[in-house]
Amino acid sequence: MGIILYNYYSELTKQDLSDEIALKNDKIKTMQLGTIVGIANLIESRDTNTGTHVKNTSRYVSMLVKAAMDEDVYPETINEKFASLIENAAPLHDIGKIAVSDNILNKPGKLTDEEFEEIKKHASEGGKMILQVLEDTSDQEYINVAYDVAMYHHEKWNGKGYPKGLEADAIPISARIVAIADVYDALTMERVYKKAFPAKTALSIILEESGKHFDPILAPLFVKTMIDNC
Repeated sequence: MGIILYNYYSELTKQDLSDEIALKNDKIKTMQLGTIVGIANLIESRDTNTGTHVKNTSRYVSMLVKAAMDEDVYPETINEKFASLIENAAPLHDIGKIAVSDNILNKPGKLTDEEFEEIKKHASEGGKMILQVLEDTSDQEYINVAYDVAMYHHEKWNGKGYPKGLEADAIPISARIVAIADVYDALTMERVYKKAFPAKTALSIILEESGKHFDPILAPLFVKTMIDNC
């Protein structure tokens, strides 16, 4: 009887410790994500956006992912787990801009070819940074999605994007989603080099670029989702 009671209470103690460790891990993960988003906001503030672009892009990503799940689009990839991963990874899409000069980020006029090449480096630099900064994170799925988002969000469906010139389904779905949200917000925001486009105009551009710049299934879905939520 003594042995049975000992084993019983031993198992309870193990469960309590396991629950406590899980709770602490969740708290640490929340703190890490908060820190990462904070860093992303600081980086965005360098080109006068004060973090608005990070928040907006993340919101549009969430809306598109939810719509994709509702419509059963790419169900083999887009599910609740994927939604959580990409929503937490989306703020990191432009983290590589830390490697770009302020003079280029804030230039009011048209960029030279050399300056544009410098801007383009932020995608590959972002991918490298994700691997370096998150190397101690135990959630490999999150690292993979964050890497894909940072590295490939400027790839185009027709293969004319950067940094790798990936085409169509070779572009990770996470990057295809962020690409749409990123461009839409960039179009509708005022920048040092341009005025903001009206939402209707920006959505027309997204639709026109379906099958060229953007995924031909996700782009029309995004437009429909934005119209339905206006």
